[in-house]
Amino acid sequence: MLQLLTPELVQKLAVACHNNPQAFEQAVQKIKTAAAAITTTTASTTASTTAPTIASTTASTTASTTLEEQVVVQLNLCRTDPKAFALKMKETAQYYDGLHIKRPNETTLVTNEGIAALNECIEVLNKTTPMAALTLPMQLGLCQSAKSHNDDTGPSGTTGHAGSDGSQPADRMNRYGLWSGACAENISYGHSDPFRIVEQLLRDDGVSSRGHRTNILTSSFTKVGVAISDHKTYNKMCTQNFANEYKDGAADFDRSQSFQATATKMNKEIEQFLTIVPFVQIVEKIKNALKDSTSNTVSINYNGKGTLAVEIKSKGGSSSFNCTFG
Repeated sequence: MLQLLTPELVQKLAVACHNNPQAFEQAVQKIKTAAAAITTTTASTTASTTAPTIASTTASTTASTTLEEQVVVQLNLCRTDPKAFALKMKETAQYYDGLHIKRPNETTLVTNEGIAALNECIEVLNKTTPMAALTLPMQLGLCQSAKSHNDDTGPSGTTGHAGSDGSQPADRMNRYGLWSGACAENISYGHSDPFRIVEQLLRDDGVSSRGHRTNILTSSFTKVGVAISDHKTYNKMCTQNFANEYKDGAADFDRSQSFQATATKMNKEIEQFLTIVPFVQIVEKIKNALKDSTSNTVSINYNGKGTLAVEIKSKGGSSSFNCTFG
C-alpha cells in the first residue's frame, strides 16, 4: 500500500488539496500509519500461523511416530491418493541408467527390469480407485508376528516368507491373535526410509505376479502390523502383515507353545488359551461344559503347531473332537 504513495501521486493530491495543506499532510500521515500497521500485521500472522505450524507439525510427527508407523502413513497415502503417490514415484525416473538406479551419494541399485517396472507401476496407480486407509494404530498381534519373522531371519541373513520352523505368514499371525477373511505378508530388504520401502514393494521389480503391489492395493485389507529390523545381508528388513480383520490374542500367550489342561471348572489359564482358538463353536462347547463343575471334565491338548484335541466327559458319556488352525 505504501508503494501507491508515489511522489507524483502526492504532488497531485497536494494540488487537489491546495486550499487545506495541513489537512492534506495529516491525511497522508494517517494513510502511511495505517499501511505500516497492515504490513506488520500481515508479516506477523504469516510467521505465527504458517511457518511455526509447519515446523511444529513436522517435529511432532517425527518425534511421536516410529519408523513402522511412518511406513503405514506411506501405505495409506498410496491407498487413499494413488495418483499423487504415482507422481511422487515418477521423480525416481531421473535416476535410472539402464538396469541401475544411481542416486547421488548412494549405493547404486541393480534392478531386473529397469525403468519398465516403474512406468508400469505408475500407470497402474493412475488407474487405481482410491480406497480406505489401513487402521492406525497398528494391530498389536500383526506387529508381533512381523517382528517374530524379522527376529528369526534377520540375524542369519536369510530371505523369504518361510520361518526357520517351517511356519508361513498365516501361521505366525495366528500365534498372536486371529486373522479372518484373508491375510498376506510383504517384506522389503535394504531400505529404512518409509517412502523407499513402499516404493520398492509397489514397483515389485523382478516379481512377475506383482504380489507385493497387490497386497498394498487390496481394499479388503483393513488391518496391518509392521516391523523394521536389522538384516545381516541387506542391512535392514521391513515386514508388513495384512489382514481383512484381526483380533489380538492374549498378549502373553504364544501359539507356538503347547498347552495341556484337565479341569472341571473354568480357570484363568484355560480362559486365556481359548482366546487363540478361532472356532467359536468349539470355544462355546468348552465354556458350557465347564459351567457345570459337578458333572463334566474337560481335557485340552494343544501341540503348539495348530492341532487341538478336546475331550469332554460327563455322567452320560464322553465326546471328543479335533481341529487344526494357525
